[in-house]
Amino acid sequence: MTPEELSEYAYNCDYLAPDSPDSEDRYVVKLVLRATLIFRDGHTPAIREALKKCFDEYFSAFGDRLKWGWDPQPASGKPTPRRFDKKLVESTHRAFVNIKPDGAVLLAFMSGKIENYIDDFGIKCMTATDWEQAIDHDASYLSFWIPHDMVQNDKWDNGKFPLDDFLVLCCNRLNAVHGYAGFAIALPHESHSWEPYWVELAEQYYCLEIDNPIITMLMTEGWKGIKGVNW
Repeated sequence: MTPEELSEYAYNCDYLAPDSPDSEDRYVVKLVLRATLIFRDGHTPAIREALKKCFDEYFSAFGDRLKWGWDPQPASGKPTPRRFDKKLVESTHRAFVNIKPDGAVLLAFMSGKIENYIDDFGIKCMTATDWEQAIDHDASYLSFWIPHDMVQNDKWDNGKFPLDDFLVLCCNRLNAVHGYAGFAIALPHESHSWEPYWVELAEQYYCLEIDNPIITMLMTEGWKGIKGVNW
């Protein structure tokens, strides 16, 4: 695919929010390059430490593009968005250690202005608990994405950060059991209003990854292999 073809491809996939002012691009549907890894033992200290390293490397490469993330341990117990900064990163580091094995580590950091919008950069995860492992529901996931055009010479490499190497490193650290990567559609946290666009694009472009990591994660528990609507 040539740069011109890729640009046209993205133009057909990206949707701006109805309330997006002329001076800003507030996307609710975005073509990105995304990787999702499924792994086991997400409640153990060793895997949580490995997961923390994956997040830290992504933060080091793209943290200047991230604008917000979920508080990993909100006092209210409810999902609470916070501005992405050093304090939020420190809170995230503590969460990997402080959240007990019977609790899930649920994280998401993105480059959209607020949780109502989506943009080119993001990373998120959800880990299974020890009691879920006890009933054979042990599947955790890590998913991250970057701009759709950050691929050169068939490698995930923008010339500054070896993304293909980073992906392999994450696979090895987490002992990934399944995974998939490629062009994908990213939606904001409140995605229900935009899912019709998701379906429309899936019908138009069969190569797009539109699997929800949580749904795909559950699919790996009962049989060997992944199958999404785009396969």
